Amino acid sequence: MPCFGRVLGGILTKMNTSVLISDKSIPFASTLARSLESRGWVVTLLSEALPREGAAAPAKSRTPRGKAAYPAEAQDAKEPESAAPDSGAQGGPDATSASGTVSELSWNRPSVLSAKTVAIALRNRYRALDHAVIVFDSRVVSQASSAVDGTALAMAADRYVRGLALLAYELASLFSAQGRGRLTFAVREALPGSGAQAAEMGSPRSGAEAQGENASSGAFALSGAAVASVARGAFMALAEETAAAFAGSGNAALQTFLVKLDPTDDALNLDWLVARLQAENPQRALGSWVKAGSRGLFGII
Repeated sequence: MPCFGRVLGGILTKMNTSVLISDKSIPFASTLARSLESRGWVVTLLSEALPREGAAAPAKSRTPRGKAAYPAEAQDAKEPESAAPDSGAQGGPDATSASGTVSELSWNRPSVLSAKTVAIALRNRYRALDHAVIVFDSRVVSQASSAVDGTALAMAADRYVRGLALLAYELASLFSAQGRGRLTFAVREALPGSGAQAAEMGSPRSGAEAQGENASSGAFALSGAAVASVARGAFMALAEETAAAFAGSGNAALQTFLVKLDPTDDALNLDWLVARLQAENPQRALGSWVKAGSRGLFGII
């Protein structure tokens, strides 16, 4: 009986494991959320809050004379505080549930307030969050981004550099306050190649096309693939610095896991990452990136 009790307790503990996954715009992240939910995990999937078409523009905030408001900062100033610290956590309008254990939490990427709201919602939803997984997919970013001018470049940086940095900071702060938690950074790099790289990733325009189109007019533009490359570098540096900070904390319960996903094999990525997340004491290479599919000592994941 005591043995049975320990086994049952272990099963219930695993079934109650909580995880935040970022974000729904990335197909692999959504697949990971469904896979973990089917294994009994309690999953929250971030869903990017995009401006609603036809929505009235908010009132302009006043700024000191001679100083222009940075778009994302102005957005924070205009975003109401009732943007729902609790609504997503309690199943309000920012949360939708497909099966009772997986829910979506609205997230405005470039907003400082929204990142804080995510952390508040997680504290309200869970006694303590066990895991967080942030996925960066170069193909998705490439398809969603281009920098035909400075404004477009700033918007891309807000979404894929500033936004992810703010989210990682709030999650790391949440885990630090809890005294435990595992933060996983997963990155899918671009496919090998240069000129063909963007086309293989499905980017609307390759770097060569962007240069060719602007050569006659003298304009300069960055393709979606180029923007994704810059953002990916920032994401990987963010992951490495977070891992170093956790390692320097002296608290072994604060863990990071840095993963390089296979560029083409999502079945391998999913099976391998789920197994690693389920491992109670995973082997870790602090501050180093681990390639999906790699195996540890004696073939143990």
